[in-house]
Amino acid sequence: MTDLAAFAELIPLDHGLCVVSTLRGDGSVQSSVVNAGVLEHPVRGGRVVGLVAVGGSRKLRNLRADPRVTV
Repeated sequence: MTDLAAFAELIPLDHGLCVVSTLRGDGSVQSSVVNAGVLEHPVRGGRVVGLVAVGGSRKLRNLRADPRVTV
């Protein structure tokens, strides 16, 4: 279920910290704590969850291969 309004209300309570779970190539789950927030998509518009990640991180490789994510 997607409820960005509820997520946006929770973010300041934990200083923007949340757990993001992505899928590895073998289907197992990889989870990590990230800073995140709700913002406008820079190309398509509309509200989306944005997160801070290092360029070569496992979570970004996982997201590029399979964009499904749990926040």
